Amino acid sequence: MKKLIITLAIVGVALVGKAQSTGLNAIWQGIQNSGFLSATNYSFEPYYTYAPTAPKHNGGGFLAIYNVNNYVGLGLGGDELGRFNMLSVNATLQVPTQPLTFINNFTHTTNGILYTISQVYVTPFTLGGFGKPLSGTSVASTSGAATITDTGAYVQFGHVLGGQFNLGACYGQWDNAGLYSGKRYHGFFGWSRGF
Repeated sequence: MKKLIITLAIVGVALVGKAQSTGLNAIWQGIQNSGFLSATNYSFEPYYTYAPTAPKHNGGGFLAIYNVNNYVGLGLGGDELGRFNMLSVNATLQVPTQPLTFINNFTHTTNGILYTISQVYVTPFTLGGFGKPLSGTSVASTSGAATITDTGAYVQFGHVLGGQFNLGACYGQWDNAGLYSGKRYHGFFGWSRGF
């Protein structure tokens, strides 16, 4: 699993563009010192981005999250919209819920499609973070950090390699990201391994 994490981190760095070697060393040392590579509660979320007010509207990115517990996660992310690239650190607050358990109250079954539907978890979340634009905007040459906010939800399903797939969507905003500041929307499909 460590090889998978390292491979995804390398792909993510390549996705968001080249950074100075001292910056990469600092990021790598931070990852090693954080305990992230030995974590057992994590998720990987590649996503599609639509930013209606940005010079390029369509792009994508990734988010690798270490889940501190069922309600708090810490993550590293990367975004790409044409020439715009940004690395970020994020914190996520979430509340796993089972909003359809009332179905089981009416059917009183322990198997079948209605029981399966009643057991689905829907997890609303909010994310906040700071990013460093690396290219594509004049902000990339300043020391200012872009701020990131997102709100959304996801559902989990299936069981693979000790984890579950998840599918979700969110909307949010980038601020202090030059021409790329403004609203944006994400759709994501990922994999997570939790508690």
